[in-house]
Amino acid sequence: MPQLKEMFPNFSSIQPSKILWDSDFDWAQEAGMQLAHALFQDAISSQELEEREFLERGVVLRGDLSALTNSEIRGQDHFIIDTIKFAVSQPFIHRLKNIGELAQAYDWILWSISRNYRIGGGGEEADFSLPPFDNAGKALNNFSTQFLTDWISSAYYVAVKFGGLDELARNHFYYCLGHAASEADGPDANSGIEALIFLINWAAHVDHKALPDLIGSVESWLEMPSITDEQKIRFASLLIGPGSKYSKRPADEVATHLLATHPAGFRDHERLQFLTVATTCYTQWLERKVEIMQEIQKFRSDVEISQGSKIKSDIVMEARITLLYPLLLLLSKNADLGAVIEVLSSWYGKPYDPEMAQKTLLVMPNNGDGVTWVGPATTWSADDQDVLLSLEQMLGVASEAFNDYFRGPAGDRYPEIDFRLRGAPAQEHGPALEKQVLDHYRIEDASRVFSEDASLKFILPFPNHPVPLTPLVDRDVINSLAQNISLSSCFAAPDIKRVLIWPGETHTTELEVDAISQIGVKVGIDVQVWRGATGKKEFCEFWSSGDYDLLWITGHGEHDPNDVLKSGLVLSNSETFNIEDFSCLPKPTRARAVVANICSGGAARMIGGIGSTGVASAITTDSQATVTHNWPIDTYAALAFGVVYFSFLSDQGLIDGLSKTREILRSQETIVSHLQALIGDHEVVNILGSDHAKPRLESILSWGAATFYC
Repeated sequence: MPQLKEMFPNFSSIQPSKILWDSDFDWAQEAGMQLAHALFQDAISSQELEEREFLERGVVLRGDLSALTNSEIRGQDHFIIDTIKFAVSQPFIHRLKNIGELAQAYDWILWSISRNYRIGGGGEEADFSLPPFDNAGKALNNFSTQFLTDWISSAYYVAVKFGGLDELARNHFYYCLGHAASEADGPDANSGIEALIFLINWAAHVDHKALPDLIGSVESWLEMPSITDEQKIRFASLLIGPGSKYSKRPADEVATHLLATHPAGFRDHERLQFLTVATTCYTQWLERKVEIMQEIQKFRSDVEISQGSKIKSDIVMEARITLLYPLLLLLSKNADLGAVIEVLSSWYGKPYDPEMAQKTLLVMPNNGDGVTWVGPATTWSADDQDVLLSLEQMLGVASEAFNDYFRGPAGDRYPEIDFRLRGAPAQEHGPALEKQVLDHYRIEDASRVFSEDASLKFILPFPNHPVPLTPLVDRDVINSLAQNISLSSCFAAPDIKRVLIWPGETHTTELEVDAISQIGVKVGIDVQVWRGATGKKEFCEFWSSGDYDLLWITGHGEHDPNDVLKSGLVLSNSETFNIEDFSCLPKPTRARAVVANICSGGAARMIGGIGSTGVASAITTDSQATVTHNWPIDTYAALAFGVVYFSFLSDQGLIDGLSKTREILRSQETIVSHLQALIGDHEVVNILGSDHAKPRLESILSWGAATFYC
């Protein structure tokens, strides 16, 4: 008879805990029920801990339960583990869903109902089962089924917001619908209604065959006197989204009616959601502008209070950004660039800078009527484009090019991904991706409209898809536009006279630093290299070196799309200076720039916003610009970028220098010729001139990786 601490070798060592880990466990159903209750209560009580500690406890518990599932236990013993897994998963799923960490919630959702699902990938071949479990005891099934409503709400929410669950959601739809309807008619009506709403919302997004009847039911429920005002508003939200095409009344009419008749029933972001849908013309925007802006600011303030940090708040706001889509589409159609920027500034908690509208090129690739480009004086939109098909094709090729999964408007698809190389660019797909980006964004057409506009200084893609848009705009439309994520026009690029280098541990760091130092002597830039330890404390000291115009960072960058807070710079002791660490660094007192020649420094989880969840966004301010790579960068490509870009800083400056650098980087021969003129037969030249370096340098996934952020 094993002791509990033997069954949970890792979780039993975590404190605080009220579980008696020295107790024996006899695998009887009664003992299983007691253990399930104890572990669930432990998960509930641990919610009071700091967020990261709470989530890490869950990961450890999940690991021990997975090991038990895979161990040599009797068939009936598996039902005890199944019950425990399903119950203890719900608090962690709920928290992850609320903070916008949908990829992690996705893993928990699938793991909680499977014995063979592998975290981080491999769900395609797993088996899934919802409670009540066949052949499990009545007590175990009663215990696990009480959490089914919560699972339904989370699973169908994540299926819409994140994806990857459509097949599972479809397979279990009618069972889940019946369960939710039963709960909605019982003592826990609110939970049942919430599950119904998420189920019908998913059905609307996939245009399920049951949707017309479901929308008809929603309309009848709204007339029932037993439905509270809050519940009516939640049901009405289904009539102002994708399901509105089956509604008897137009979406804006439904929204306007609820705003007028149930003003006290709105919660969280709901009032903002209904206001944006009710606002269908520019006159209405002008009438409601003050009210809408107040709702945005209130929502942002509430999120900041609940999350406690800017970067965590940005993660939550990125997950909710689709609330603004109807409004931003309206404003872009009316060419009110200033209003678009004002709305986004409030959403991201930044002061509004009216000058932005005079210098910005807004690119909206998801507009259903055609990709739209909005400049200070001109608006252009493609009028012959199947946006959904084009966007789906582009994101499909992007999935192959970056060995990652980017969900398009067609819903779930299953690209072949080697999870060991997830995110690593596949250079052979570079030409196909370049073609798709050119085609989808209609860059050639846009060039004829905007290439002569000298007022443009910034580009603002919304949403910011993980594709090389900026380098192609730089090449084919207009040179030297900075991608603006600070929503400020105030950054004034300094002349680069003094540079301090952080020498991270890569195979080419010494070569890069030596070549840069030699070039610095020739072009009159004082180059200093950080000496000594390279831990977190030292990096903070490096960052606080205020008398340099440019901080230059070499090293390894990490980006985990499933856990944004793990993204950052890898230091010498293998710890990560993560995105939250970066967001807490002091803002410089005078204008300077940071070049982070690392992998994925500009990568941000693509949920649908401007890309505010990456390292670049954490450190870019109105007084500090960032130049970094948007995805993992090949070692040779990073070396070429670093040395070539530095060579242009003295005479071309930070922004024009990047444009010239991209031009050089597109050809191995040009790279070698350019560097030979500066550093002769330096080892950097020999490496970059080798035959095997050529295909690694000339792909757009290499020369187009870096972006100037301000």
